[in-house]
Amino acid sequence: MTGVYQWAPNAVERQAGYTPDTQYSHVQFVFSPKNIVNSVREYRAVRTDGALADLGAVASVLVIASGENAEQQAALARKIGAGVEVVDGSAHRSIIGYRQHAEKVEDAIRRFMDAE
Repeated sequence: MTGVYQWAPNAVERQAGYTPDTQYSHVQFVFSPKNIVNSVREYRAVRTDGALADLGAVASVLVIASGENAEQQAALARKIGAGVEVVDGSAHRSIIGYRQHAEKVEDAIRRFMDAE
């Protein structure tokens, strides 16, 4: 799988806040066949048998979800008895690609850790 990158607004740019370093990282990853092959191999190698039970056994878990995936992540949180915090207006990449969303993620993590 290969691709040609053209400098024009696309999903990566919109969800990375037009931040050059963040965009560059996404583009270098997405259009590198070596990265794609390694990612697919690593994804398939992850064992998920018993993952929900393992997460459910942890005393305190917080799921931080993008607005785009809020329903799916809320369902996961219910299954494992975790808290859930949604970063409204964020998407898969923009949850850390936009500074204002990344700051909300950091704040949620800090509050969660301080509560422990």
